[in-house]
Amino acid sequence: MILGGENILQVSQLKDLGVVIDSELKFDKHINQIVSRARQVANLIHKCFMSKDLIYMLVQAYTTYVRSLLEYASSV
Repeated sequence: MILGGENILQVSQLKDLGVVIDSELKFDKHINQIVSRARQVANLIHKCFMSKDLIYMLVQAYTTYVRSLLEYASSV
């Protein structure tokens, strides 16, 4: 496609403000990436705490690092 004399490249997906949208306006790849990253962070938090008795700290760490990943751009 040409717009204003410039060639416009056609892409199969685009990342805008951290949200991945494919050419069919689906968010499957975005959701999979976010869930994968959140799972990695949750596993890291789980491994880092020696004592699982500190539930309050685990909840705080989960809320701060995992839940924020899952909630970013969730309205999309």
